[in-house]
Amino acid sequence: MNKRVQRYCFILCVLILPFSLSPLISKGNLEEPLSVLDKENIFTIVYPQGDDSPLLDPFVANDELSLLILEGIYEGLFRVDNETGEAVKAIAEKVDMSSDGLIWTFYIKKSAKFSNGDSIKAKHFLISWLHLLESASPIAQKSYLVSLFDVVKGAKDYRLGNGKKEDVGIYEKSEYVVEVQLNNRAPYLPSLLTNVVFAAIHPDSFKNGKQSLTTSGAYTLQESSQNKILLAKNRYYHDSSSVKSDYIQILIKDELGAIESYLNKEAQWLLSYVPPQLLREKKDLHISQTYATGFFYFSAKSGPYSDSRVRKAISLITPWDEIRANSGQLFPSNTLIPMTTWADKKNSNDTTIQALSFLKEAGYSSFSSLPPLSMAIHRGAPIQETASHLATFWANTLLIPVIVDTVPLSLYTRYPRENPYDVSYITWVADFNDPFAFLPLFSSSSSYNIANYSNKEYDYLLEEALKSSDEVERKLYIEQAQNILLEDAIIFPIHSGFSLHIIDSSQVRGWYDNSINIHPLRSLERINRQQL
Repeated sequence: MNKRVQRYCFILCVLILPFSLSPLISKGNLEEPLSVLDKENIFTIVYPQGDDSPLLDPFVANDELSLLILEGIYEGLFRVDNETGEAVKAIAEKVDMSSDGLIWTFYIKKSAKFSNGDSIKAKHFLISWLHLLESASPIAQKSYLVSLFDVVKGAKDYRLGNGKKEDVGIYEKSEYVVEVQLNNRAPYLPSLLTNVVFAAIHPDSFKNGKQSLTTSGAYTLQESSQNKILLAKNRYYHDSSSVKSDYIQILIKDELGAIESYLNKEAQWLLSYVPPQLLREKKDLHISQTYATGFFYFSAKSGPYSDSRVRKAISLITPWDEIRANSGQLFPSNTLIPMTTWADKKNSNDTTIQALSFLKEAGYSSFSSLPPLSMAIHRGAPIQETASHLATFWANTLLIPVIVDTVPLSLYTRYPRENPYDVSYITWVADFNDPFAFLPLFSSSSSYNIANYSNKEYDYLLEEALKSSDEVERKLYIEQAQNILLEDAIIFPIHSGFSLHIIDSSQVRGWYDNSINIHPLRSLERINRQQL
């Protein structure tokens, strides 16, 4: 999220949709003539080929390409500002908050409509959010963001099957007014609601057999194929006049094809690499640190590696500082939450003794008595090299056979409970600037528990951090929670994330670097140099 699982290599094979779609924009009852779209007003994005196909289900998708598309075709009460990355009002026209911060009232724009012309009303958010809670138990493995919605009164109990629908603090106060009642203050709520999982979803989308994809965002999905996605401006969009490009074209190309599209000025934005010597201008290359972390993590589902004592023993012996230093990453880090610190208490004088003691407690006489360890990584040279160094050390020094599989990211991240590997690698990009964009990934009640992890003390600290209205106290709970993950050796951070983009500065307006690496499609504009 933002924001999500970040990848630089994807392939578009079969476009999987939770709802079937028609190739053209849906029709509705016209209240006024709609403007004709200009086929020349098209902004082209190049995305690298890889191993994963996008999943255009706003309740499940967490990969970069899927979210890029989804954020263009769905919108909620808030959206992300293209310059700052902060939350700004979208379908919400006005927002009121009670003095204690526990009751939020959202007034919906009466001009807001779905792509078929139907008005977006309070009931649609009520239906969408309740459907999300109903289908987001830990077993269902929906978006981790749903767990953050537990701040809503009665939401957690309903999501876990322990409460009633009528007890959830989401109310349709009138046709265009939604009221949300919280258990405790949540200043991050607007940022949370920018995510597509909380967007306005047409109720027909939940019905089987529908033949159209009715959207709420700036664009509609007009065309899809193995190598191309075409989005067309939603002419019913409430802020249509502010949408800069009538069409957004996403082309899927291999490395050579991407470079050629840049050199031939056929693309305005590339999410793939172009060698510096081929850049027309240095400012076309955008590299910036993001609120993201790349890390290895163990599965706590079953087997010897689900035992924290085994993981701690392995972690004590592993030279993590050396692994990070040789990772080829720009921003090595030993913490999950970016820009925080953790003092590793490892004592080199007795690490071997400590490690063997942990193993003995777990019932193993030595590392070599452990079974082969299976590791999953996705494609990418730095990641593959780091995994190779780690596997070599474990195999040669600890005598643990390691099998490294380079597989599509979706194979082990899309549905964590089905992850067959002992240890995996992921780069997680926060959906908003708050530690809670990371911490729920390891909560036992999370709707997306990436490591199948459970720790009562960790869960308690997260609950207390959510309840706290004192920022100093909240920060302390967050630090303690992160320390548990690191000391329990469930995660092994390698680096803070960064984004790499190629922007044709002679043609592009409306694209800005930001820490959550979200670049709203509605703001992208292709222009001539004279207009800059």
